[in-house]
Amino acid sequence: MKRIGYMLAGLAIIALSAVWVQTRILPTLSDAGPMALAAAKADATQTYVADVRSRAMYRGKWVASLSRVYHSPKAERIEYLSGPLAGAVVVNHGGKSYTHKRGADVVTVTTEAVSGPRSDRVHFLLRNYSASARGDAAIAGRDARVVDLTPTMCAGPSKRLWIDKQTHVVLRIDDHDIAGKLVSSSKFSRVDYGAQMTDEMLRIPTGKRVETDLLPASANAGSLSRRLGFRVAQPKYMARGYALEGYRAHACPCGCGHESAHILYTNGVDTISVFETNKLEHCGPAKSCDLKAEPGGCMMNRSERGSLAVVTRKDKAVVVVGSIDPPELMRIAESTP
Repeated sequence: MKRIGYMLAGLAIIALSAVWVQTRILPTLSDAGPMALAAAKADATQTYVADVRSRAMYRGKWVASLSRVYHSPKAERIEYLSGPLAGAVVVNHGGKSYTHKRGADVVTVTTEAVSGPRSDRVHFLLRNYSASARGDAAIAGRDARVVDLTPTMCAGPSKRLWIDKQTHVVLRIDDHDIAGKLVSSSKFSRVDYGAQMTDEMLRIPTGKRVETDLLPASANAGSLSRRLGFRVAQPKYMARGYALEGYRAHACPCGCGHESAHILYTNGVDTISVFETNKLEHCGPAKSCDLKAEPGGCMMNRSERGSLAVVTRKDKAVVVVGSIDPPELMRIAESTP
């Protein structure tokens, strides 16, 4: 499940297997366990059409948007009706996400899975976070159970989930930063579980495809080093509670054709990304793929949901992105060989 732009990481944080459900998770998650586990599996069985209202803090101001979601167990279509992405369409299908912006002839394709070494997100969720029920509420005319995911053994953000008592679909998510400040919220304003899906609703957008996450079958530091022409290395220091999840060969989203190594870490709920880019690559006279950190650049920007740290080495630039304290991010960046 990947509800780009409105579910804000959703319940991918607790994807799990039947063995874990029966033998390990229910006792650990206590009173919120059964509801949280059911929510983790709900989108694999439920079909619905929903209107979703989202808002996120950006540069000190709340930015709101409205989207319509067509969801089936096999695919999902998100139409952005208002806000910064108005007119854009995202289709999640077959492990990939296809994004088409209004007026553009480009479809950005992102592979959802991470190849290479994996951590067990369930294991780290249970080690780093506690799940607890916080009562009941009504969302979109549905009875919901409120569940908090709170960090206990790591420095990470927290989440509050509103889970439909009958279908176990997550109807609302609030994200709080490490200081407990609300930075984003997304909730269903209408949901229809009886909606019929057509092929047209879930069709993949057409246009020139640009792959932003290219995942070799055996991606690792060695293979990425050979591919990118510089030494890719993990940082020697990582924030407490975070562990390696995998590697990506990440294509610059501006479409210039340049690639970076993307090393992903998780604590079970949150992620930290380490990007390593050839220091000599540039998009053009005024843009640099590796160091640009302002709007319009190739790399991601600072925001209320996270910060970034940048260091340079002889042959590469290192950019670390995460929602932990900036000094911690810089420590990670500076420890990268």
